[in-house]
Amino acid sequence: MYKTPAFRNILLLIFTAVVLVSLSIVLYWKHLDNVLEQREKADIFSAGQTLAKEFNYQIDAELQVLASVGESLEGLPRVEDTKGLMLYLARQKQRNNFEMMGFQFPDGKTYFSDSSAQNDFLSAEAISAAYRDNYYVSRSAAHDDKRIIIVKPVYRNGNKAGVLFAAQLTAFYETALYREPVPGYTQWFIAGADGDIILGRNNAAAGCLKQIPPDNGAARCSLSGRDYFISSVPLEYNNWRLLALQPNPGHRPQKQLTAAVFMCVAIIIVLGVLLLFIILAYRQHSDALYRSAFIYHVTGLGNHNYFESNFARTADAFRKNKIPFALTAVNINRFKAINDIYGFEQGDKILKHAARILKEEVKENELLCHSSADRFLLLLACPDRAEFNARIEKILSRISHFCQDEKLCLEITVNAGMYLVDEDVPFYIMIDRANMALNSIRRDAGQTFAFYNDAYREQIKLISEIESKMNAALADGQFKVFIQPKYDFKTRRIESAEALVRWQDAKKGLIPPDKFIPVFEKNGFVLKLDMFVLEETVKLLARRIKEGRRVVPVGVNFSRLHLEDARFIDAVTEIVDRYNLPHNLIELEITESIAFDSGKTMRGVLDALHARGFTVAMDDFGAGYSSLNILKDLNFDCVKLDKEFLTRGETSERMRHIISGTVEMIKKLGCVIVTEGVETKEQVEFLTAIGCDLAQGYVFSRPLPSADFEHLLDEDVLKTKL
Repeated sequence: MYKTPAFRNILLLIFTAVVLVSLSIVLYWKHLDNVLEQREKADIFSAGQTLAKEFNYQIDAELQVLASVGESLEGLPRVEDTKGLMLYLARQKQRNNFEMMGFQFPDGKTYFSDSSAQNDFLSAEAISAAYRDNYYVSRSAAHDDKRIIIVKPVYRNGNKAGVLFAAQLTAFYETALYREPVPGYTQWFIAGADGDIILGRNNAAAGCLKQIPPDNGAARCSLSGRDYFISSVPLEYNNWRLLALQPNPGHRPQKQLTAAVFMCVAIIIVLGVLLLFIILAYRQHSDALYRSAFIYHVTGLGNHNYFESNFARTADAFRKNKIPFALTAVNINRFKAINDIYGFEQGDKILKHAARILKEEVKENELLCHSSADRFLLLLACPDRAEFNARIEKILSRISHFCQDEKLCLEITVNAGMYLVDEDVPFYIMIDRANMALNSIRRDAGQTFAFYNDAYREQIKLISEIESKMNAALADGQFKVFIQPKYDFKTRRIESAEALVRWQDAKKGLIPPDKFIPVFEKNGFVLKLDMFVLEETVKLLARRIKEGRRVVPVGVNFSRLHLEDARFIDAVTEIVDRYNLPHNLIELEITESIAFDSGKTMRGVLDALHARGFTVAMDDFGAGYSSLNILKDLNFDCVKLDKEFLTRGETSERMRHIISGTVEMIKKLGCVIVTEGVETKEQVEFLTAIGCDLAQGYVFSRPLPSADFEHLLDEDVLKTKL
């Protein structure tokens, strides 16, 4: 949505408005701030000039007083009369409010108004400057920074008689400096040529001296985290400068303008925040939707939707450049078992390991996706069949070696099915062909990859033919229920049975279930067929009960697709109740692989079926994962040992021990054990000895049409010679 032209125009309009308003306010504010700053600088510089003038006047007045005293000394009869000199100095100090006065002779002898004396109070440089400039002003020659010394030379008969000096405490001048001639100006300083503060109460002001223009004037500076204006006005003595330091008031006289500016700023902020929120919200929403729709979260690769949406573009590029290409399905075998044994965290690491290798092997013009939990799809260039085979072998080999650390190295079984795209068929058909090639791999022969060929094409034709007939066949009664009895090993009597389905085609005759059940599992027709078998079985049992004939529990197989249907249990109950059949005469058979893949769902289904009086059997135990953990977690009433499990143990002593131990553990869980595929006398003897309960196999009876099963049940006589 945010990529539409209308939305982009709105964002552009908002952005342009914000920029223009912001620019206007910034420019006007900057201009106003500059005008006011110049005014404030001018004010503080003017104030500094006024105070500098007063300070100069103060020094001038003191120098004139000192000059007058010096002239009076020239008229004294004897200046060398030190006692009289000190008395005279004391009177002048008192009269002129000096803090101290003194006289220093050319030989360095110095006498003070307090009747004390010393040598060389003033330095030779100070005396030389006094004679040169006819005055000298400085801080105390004794380096007492609390006094200012002013000096005037004294002549007698045209000769240098010495220098007269007086001192004032800095506080005397500071009193004048802090009279605040302009309201708000609270800090005044006098600095020397070297930048040192001579007079002032805050030496931190030295931090602003470097920011004053060389030609004096006023400037802005920062001091102790605050903004100030500082001015510099030259004084008439010793290159001193008077500094005025004023805090920046930061106020604006135009209150209405200020309010308008703040309002505009607030609008800009709101618009900016709104714009930012819209952009971020749409970006997050878009990213979330994209990742949800096109990214497999574990590996970060594109998912099946991503692959399908980019397939045509990539395929067209191959065709345009006349490069043969192949759709490849890569599958990690028994990945469900890996998750169960090592945990989902370890399983995710294996997926990331496979994804990393595939990304490294796939070239820029090719396509890759993580299609499902254990499967990846690739669209690869295949210019040469031999080179392509070598490339696939390398990819599978790299994926199959997974080492997280030295303690955990797994040999992962990985297979690939390839369809060399040689005709323009729909995308999903290409996927099916690659999967067919994958499913055709004979792992027991060490085969790791295979190409789709014409034999698979015939299989597709057969599947299409089956799918075109299935609904009509069900309506016409072509599907027949066969029943195979289950015999008690000890009594050799029929104790239960299993309902099986056969397809009686008018032209092809009897079609075995392994030809059509896998097709129905994929297209969902098995849901109808299972319910048909259930209802036919229920009708048979109900009729026999009504006729007063013997009945035994009959097992009915149900597909994994039923577990995804919330109405499944109600539908089963409705059919059984419709014919008033006791629930314990129907046993629902669920394969081991379904129980393994749907643990949590299966637990809820079992509990619900048990609550309604049905029994549930695990079918084909030992054909797949053979995990006793399933029985620990799921409360099955019956366990059916798969015939392949039995076949592998017939000639192997080790396998016979395993079967015996498995049977013992299952019986301890309280489950009835049914053995499928019992075909020999030796198997019967072995299974009887280890405690199996029921046998289902050709040694006793094949699956029979329902009428033949009823006849056999009525007779209940073992006809097979043992």
